[in-house]
Amino acid sequence: MEKREFKENYKFLSDKISKGQNEGLTIKDYVEIKELQEAIDPILVAEDEEWSSFYYELEGLKIAIYSEGLFNKFSTNNIQYIQNQAMLLPLVLANSEGERVKITGDNGYLFKCQFHNEINPSMQVNDIKNRLNCYGCGIHLNNIKYLQKYENLSFRDSILLISQIYLYDMNYKKSYLEDISKKYQQSLMSDQYLELLKRGYDRLKTRYNESYKGINIDELYKNIFDIIERIKNGQYDKNFVYEKPKEKIYIK
Repeated sequence: MEKREFKENYKFLSDKISKGQNEGLTIKDYVEIKELQEAIDPILVAEDEEWSSFYYELEGLKIAIYSEGLFNKFSTNNIQYIQNQAMLLPLVLANSEGERVKITGDNGYLFKCQFHNEINPSMQVNDIKNRLNCYGCGIHLNNIKYLQKYENLSFRDSILLISQIYLYDMNYKKSYLEDISKKYQQSLMSDQYLELLKRGYDRLKTRYNESYKGINIDELYKNIFDIIERIKNGQYDKNFVYEKPKEKIYIK
């Protein structure tokens, strides 16, 4: 490609950045950026510093558009609701292969890490904070990111999966995620999970400390048991109000 063509393409990038700052970028803009990036000769990217820099600027713009949720099915508010309400513990339990789960600390459940090989359990799930962290490999995950990593899904598909597991979106279309969601629903309704909840509740009531100040333990666990009962009855969450995602995003 000649220098003239490089300048024309760089103007395209500059125009997209300007549009992103002032008018907002759409899925159509993403597609145009992707098509231009794919048209660049890989040899130029590897051997020409100018073209390499341009290629990765296009990549950065694509990532910025994608990460802002333009391709998600749900709005940011919907995603935040799912993160807050969908319990992580039964998801991890579904992939624990029958291991004996230890309770540790005030509200932690200790598993063998599902993301690296180990002999002694070092992956802890905190049921109140709804977070997972492994002291062995250092991984930190919430419920959506856990499914994304374990099932090798895109962020978008991970949200779709968790919405099927916890019956948030009654308008979802059946897909390959259907069978995966059943595995997690079975864990959610299992006797093993119920037993962990009872042990966790008793432990937390006796070891309650200032770090959980302001949290009503009885109300928290009632909400969990209500969710389990709702799933058993095949009922969708009445408090979940579907919102369409944004149609354009702005970049700084």
